[in-house]
Amino acid sequence: MMACLLFVAVSCSDGAADDVSSDAARRSTTTAIDLDAAATHLESDAALIEEYISAINSNDVDTAMSLRCVGARLDEAELPVAGDQIRRLIDASGPTEVLSIEEAIIDAEPLDNGDDVATYRVALANDAPESDGVVILAVVDQDGERRLCGVLTEWRALLPDEQEPTLVDLGATKVGLEAIVPDVEIPGMTVIEAGPLPEGETAPGWGRTWQAGDYGGCRAFAQSGSVASEAVEHFVERALSDGVEMWEVPGEPGILGVRILGYAWLWTQPPGSGPFTDYAFARMGNTLIGASCANLSADADHSMTSDLVHAALDNARG
Repeated sequence: MMACLLFVAVSCSDGAADDVSSDAARRSTTTAIDLDAAATHLESDAALIEEYISAINSNDVDTAMSLRCVGARLDEAELPVAGDQIRRLIDASGPTEVLSIEEAIIDAEPLDNGDDVATYRVALANDAPESDGVVILAVVDQDGERRLCGVLTEWRALLPDEQEPTLVDLGATKVGLEAIVPDVEIPGMTVIEAGPLPEGETAPGWGRTWQAGDYGGCRAFAQSGSVASEAVEHFVERALSDGVEMWEVPGEPGILGVRILGYAWLWTQPPGSGPFTDYAFARMGNTLIGASCANLSADADHSMTSDLVHAALDNARG
């Protein structure tokens, strides 16, 4: 799991831009939300949310995970990564403060089975300038206890259907996957990995990762095969779930650019507070081409990610 209703998140285990994870929640047209659940559980659920954020602020990852539903808990190997990201977030911007918790009627699919699904509009802030923003948290009954079970940014929750992105097919590629992925120098970064994508990815592929110092970096990849269309939907939905804005790739209509919360899988990063990760996705026939750059400040532009996806498309066109 990595960058959370089905909720989707991202983690960057080495600080470089990694794949979008399955830790977030997405809007659902099939899950029935109990409209009375939030009213019934508001006081206890608000206390649960406060307890969870307090645990994250104290870097008590074990306690924080115990307050999540089973399907939303990080793997054992991911806990130290989460702890490192908590430390980095607090060192840079201070602890997260809860400004308000209100009932929210959002049609969303939690990450695990549970009863009495309730969703809440939670306003968060820290010491970073203009950090305040809203996330939507889902809470369910599981094994007799109320548990947090997913998160969406409010930006994603309120994105109108007519603004849902659609990737335009930019035509067939003329070279293989490895040749599509840019082999370029990025100032201040070092290539730390290049080769076939790990097993367990949504489709066969090839990628290259650059890292900046001990944290942050960029990644480019190409995936192809009969499940490419599923890969497109998979990556787009996961990115949008943690998104704070969409952006355009200059000169390339039909490409999705989205900026997401850099520490989305913590569920406590105020949406106005960095760091952020930029993603760009393009489709050429049955090939998905992607680029991402992580650990971006709130005032960073999208040029690094845009340049990478431009280079990949140039390669793909031969």
